[in-house]
Amino acid sequence: RFSELKRLKVHPGNMTKERDAVESCSANVYNGIKASCVEQFDAVKSCLSDNPDVWAKCASMRRELEVCSVKNNLGELKKLSS
Repeated sequence: RFSELKRLKVHPGNMTKERDAVESCSANVYNGIKASCVEQFDAVKSCLSDNPDVWAKCASMRRELEVCSVKNNLGELKKLSS
């Protein structure tokens, strides 16, 4: 919904509810990753720090983090499991 309103060039002051929902979802995903996928998250951070100009080298680690996130129903997936 937030992206759609941005695409329609809705004034940011009229998107408070949607912006708050995006911020809340992002914070929940971050906290969920820190609680359930910390090893994968740390591996991605380390890889990106070591390879700032070659992000493709980190693809397998990013994929492992995505798999962990899915297994733990983080983000938008949480709505599907409820």
